[in-house]
Amino acid sequence: MTFFLQLCAGTLLISTIVIVWRRSLKSTARLLSIQGLALGFGLFAVEVTRGNSLGVAISLTVLALKAFVLPLLIQRRLKIINQDSRPSDPSNNELRDDTYLNPTAGVFISALLIGGAFVVTGPLFTNTGSTSSYLAPTGIAIVLIGFLIISSRRRAISQLIGFVVVDNGITATALFVSGGVPTLVELSSSVDVLLVVLILQAFTYRLRDHFGHTDISQLRNLRD
Repeated sequence: MTFFLQLCAGTLLISTIVIVWRRSLKSTARLLSIQGLALGFGLFAVEVTRGNSLGVAISLTVLALKAFVLPLLIQRRLKIINQDSRPSDPSNNELRDDTYLNPTAGVFISALLIGGAFVVTGPLFTNTGSTSSYLAPTGIAIVLIGFLIISSRRRAISQLIGFVVVDNGITATALFVSGGVPTLVELSSSVDVLLVVLILQAFTYRLRDHFGHTDISQLRNLRD
């Protein structure tokens, strides 16, 4: 089980850094699917080791939600946004993100956040009683990088992706600290994220319908 959790942590961390680096929103949605697979299989391995049949069923449900349902919803929204933004060139289906940081700066800040997470939170998880607690700073780093994505991206759909990354980091932290997330918590948190994604998708649709784009940087100029 320890090997699967280490593989899960490595996959989550690498995919998160690639999300910061990449500007293709289509590729980013695929990376979210990879994160969902890593988390789902990590939870599945823990529940199989415990011999908890209900936990196995719920972990498979979480895997389906995080690895397939959420990325597919985001990809569908990206397809609609891309069709509206490039109606004259349907062959060009590469929708790129707008950000306040260039890729090099984003990766550099991510490296600082990862190092800070391990230095600051590493000692906090040494005596938790779980054999995988030393991986918990990885989840903390993913949460911090998720907030970096939210704060540095201009498009509403990109901030939605950052929110999903934050949720994956929180789930990963709970998984590594406790050696497994309670089954009801797994299912309820995943359903909550699904509802939030649906709400934010409706928000991006209304934003695009009203303003003709999903760049929310202009909202910063609003004043009471």
